[in-house]
This record gives sequence, C-alpha cells and structure tokens, in this order.
Amino acid sequence: MTPGERSPFDLRSSRASRAPANGNGHQRLPAAQIYFHAQEERKVNLRLTAFCLAVAAVLILSTLLERVVQSPDLATDRNPFRGVVLEAHPNPDGRAHHGLVVLFRLCNRGTQPILYPVHPGTNLPVGQVLVRKESSSEWIKPSRASEAAVSREMESTLGWIEMAPGGCMDGEFDDQVEVPGNHAYEVFLKADHNSTPMQVLSGPYHWTPAQQN
Repeated sequence: MTPGERSPFDLRSSRASRAPANGNGHQRLPAAQIYFHAQEERKVNLRLTAFCLAVAAVLILSTLLERVVQSPDLATDRNPFRGVVLEAHPNPDGRAHHGLVVLFRLCNRGTQPILYPVHPGTNLPVGQVLVRKESSSEWIKPSRASEAAVSREMESTLGWIEMAPGGCMDGEFDDQVEVPGNHAYEVFLKADHNSTPMQVLSGPYHWTPAQQN
C-alpha cells in the first residue's frame, strides 16, 4: 500500500460513521431522538394550551366581577325608601297639656322621590306613636285602629305631598301615650300615588312620667 492510499478498513469506517439518509439526501434521525422531540413538542403545546385557558378564565372572571359591581343590588333596589331617615326626640322647651312635645325630622337622602301623608290644609307628615316596654323588644301600637282603618283614612281624607331627593321636613307632635319606656314615631310613605303605603319608624326616645309637663 503506497503512502496516501486509504485502506478498505478506513473506507468502511468512514461509511459506518455516516448517519443513514432518506431518498432526498436528508439524514434520518434515530427513533429515540424522534420520540424525544415529539415529547418535548407535546409538552410545549400543553403549556401553551394551559396558558391560553388561564388567560381566558381570568378574562371571563373579570367580566363577571364587573357585571356584579355595575348591577344594582336587587334586594335594596326594590326598597323605594332606602335612604329615608326619620328622627324624633323630646323637645326640652316644649309645653303640652298632656304628654310630651316631640320634635321630628323626615329627610329623603335617597335617589327617588317619596310621598308622605298630610291633613288637608297642612304640610306636616301624619304619623302615630308606638311604644316598647323595657322588658320587650316588640313595638306596640296603643291605638286600637286597625291597619285597614288607618289605610282607608289615609286614602280618603289625607293628601299626599312629594318630597324630592335631598328634601327634609321638620315638625312636632304631642306624645300623649302615657306608657313609660321607649317610644318611636311612625309615618306612612308611598313610592308613588298608586303604590301601597309602607311604615317608616324613627329611632327610639325615652319617656317617663316625670317628663310630663
């Protein structure tokens, strides 16, 4: 063998070291390497799918939360007297032949107008006194008139005045219910002329016989 010539062994070694090729001249990858690449590609696709699903879930959740924030509370929205405040407290400078002189204030701090009943020729809300004994938590109406009778009286003899949002009305009445304990003032209000009157109760004030003038 002359110098520079390659032995048959060298040729066989050279051919054996080459990767097999397909008919297009491209090298064929081993089966294990093909399986590895397929597994990696599958993992990438699964991660991409999971990411897309997470983004979609976040978008759907944010949309639902936005709707909840923007939608009104149905339970409170159905109450036309939400924001109506009725305050009552004894007048220390008042004088009454019987009972106690009580100051009251009716304010509409809501967003809708309300209607309150008045006697003809006046503009002061018509109401009634309720009492609650110290040992009880139930408010009692001293008057024997039934709710139906009161409702008929309001519909037949009383007028209704509208109070716009932000409006207030001050007045006073004589509390002649000589029952010691907590008292409160109750007025009937309407959301509109065709609705049924509903009761709104003030905060309690205390009455004792010693306060009678």
